[in-house]
Amino acid sequence: MINLNKQAMIIVKNKAKSLGLTQSDLAKKLGVSLPTIKRWYGGGTVTLESFKLLVNEVGLSLTEIFSSIEESTSQTFQYTDEQEHFFSANPDYLAYFDNLLRGLTPYQIQKKFHLPEKKTVQYLSKIDKLKLIVWLPNNKVRLLVNGEPVWKTGGPLGTKLRNDIFKSFIENENRNSTHFFLHDYLPEDREEITRKMQELTELAKRANSRAKFKIDNSKPMGLYLSLQNFRWEMDKYLSE
Repeated sequence: MINLNKQAMIIVKNKAKSLGLTQSDLAKKLGVSLPTIKRWYGGGTVTLESFKLLVNEVGLSLTEIFSSIEESTSQTFQYTDEQEHFFSANPDYLAYFDNLLRGLTPYQIQKKFHLPEKKTVQYLSKIDKLKLIVWLPNNKVRLLVNGEPVWKTGGPLGTKLRNDIFKSFIENENRNSTHFFLHDYLPEDREEITRKMQELTELAKRANSRAKFKIDNSKPMGLYLSLQNFRWEMDKYLSE
């Protein structure tokens, strides 16, 4: 079981330390005793109002705190070579297993996608042989992995499905919010653009974490960033 209070205080303490704020400094700023700050730092009980004041004093927000906790405690796993090769050749099995990972039961998946019983058995049998689940009586399952799957860099899943995802993304792009440039840039401007892209990437990661706490108000979206050497010549059409 995760102690959220202690996890949150670790984040607060690290941020306070980076700002050079001691426990005595925080006690004075918040108008509480030093023993109170020490108790909070140790994971002791703190009211929500007091916690908000403490978090605000070190320049953080509650959303940032809980997003950081979610990132630090989130589990990931990686498919084996055999699993990646099979799923890349049979994406319907990957889709079925993804629904299992999201908490749906075989019965719920069967009902949701109008699958015949025979197909459900095929999926469960193979995924069991891939050692990702234990297939139990009455089509019940026990997952052998937890968390978010991470595809291997350059692996079969990333190679095949990344192209499919990107193609679908481009075909459905919103012209009003998409900008594609072929420009010439000076070295110092390339550095600045790269820095801004890194900042935006970090913002996007934090935003994704925050959305997990407000699922009903979140919406799936795609964000694609790329800066690379590239030259497109009109003259190529003359030689075709």
